[in-house]
Amino acid sequence: MLFLISRNDDASLIAIIVKITIKSHIGYIFTLQNCFIDCKEIFREFSIGEFNTCKQTSFKKFSTFLSGQIIWIKIVMENNKEMILELFPECAPITVANMLKLIEKKFYNSLIFHRVIKDFMIQGGDPTGTGMGGSDENIKGEFRANGVKNDLSHSRGVISMARTNAPNSASSQFFICHADAPHLDGMYAGFGVLISGFDTLDEIANQQTDYMDKPIENQTIKEIVRVR
Repeated sequence: MLFLISRNDDASLIAIIVKITIKSHIGYIFTLQNCFIDCKEIFREFSIGEFNTCKQTSFKKFSTFLSGQIIWIKIVMENNKEMILELFPECAPITVANMLKLIEKKFYNSLIFHRVIKDFMIQGGDPTGTGMGGSDENIKGEFRANGVKNDLSHSRGVISMARTNAPNSASSQFFICHADAPHLDGMYAGFGVLISGFDTLDEIANQQTDYMDKPIENQTIKEIVRVR
């Protein structure tokens, strides 16, 4: 497996070359010429700095890519801008199952990112839009402080579950890290990572907010769908 990454002077990613050869379970050799399409979705928006800080999630993404156990979801905003995330059931199976169940119910459609803090995170998934609501079911908090092994670090682009002080109070609210937040590691259930749409993440994070960190202009989620 070869990753060749280069940048020009303005720090933009200009080339990714990926070639993967896999031996299948029935003994055939497949050279995945078309895997570049999937792989570039994973890396095309990582700057070199982001690549370095996201090593663990990058390798985790490729391990799931090679195993064929890939779960991608797409957040489509009201302005049709998108974010695509890969979810990691090996880190937080209950959390991923809960998210997929809510997506299937179209729970998140028309909700807003109600709490936005630049250089920290954007938070959504509350049907009341106040930070006080959720779905009708709480789930177990899948993080170390709650007795669950979960080694996913809260680096830029990681999606994690919001909760109250009670460890098993998460339901539907989630947040996406706008910047590295290692102080959350072991205390919140990270369960996936952004693989495309960092420009959309930045746009939301840069919105003007009120004293409650709520954007002055609603950042509305048109829909969240599973794409693979």
